[in-house]
Amino acid sequence: MREYSVNMKLMGSSFTLGLLAKDEFQANLWLQAGINEIKRIELLLSEFLTGSETSKVNLNAGYRPVEVCREFFELLKRCLSISALTKGDFDISVTALN
Repeated sequence: MREYSVNMKLMGSSFTLGLLAKDEFQANLWLQAGINEIKRIELLLSEFLTGSETSKVNLNAGYRPVEVCREFFELLKRCLSISALTKGDFDISVTALN
């Protein structure tokens, strides 16, 4: 087994994906699968991409309810749960802290 990794900027952040694989071909397949999943999540969650679940919610906030996919809904429920558990230290509504 050998270690393989890739560094890239996705979702406005720096990512390093690393794994152990027996050969470069398999490593590249798995690394690409990880990259594809991050890109899929970005399409779902990005506030900057029109058509994302987050954009739909933000666009309609205060005007009308929005139907969202189950994955997005479950993520919001989990975030609210973590916020309650941390007594507000985790707050999904806070923007990036620079």
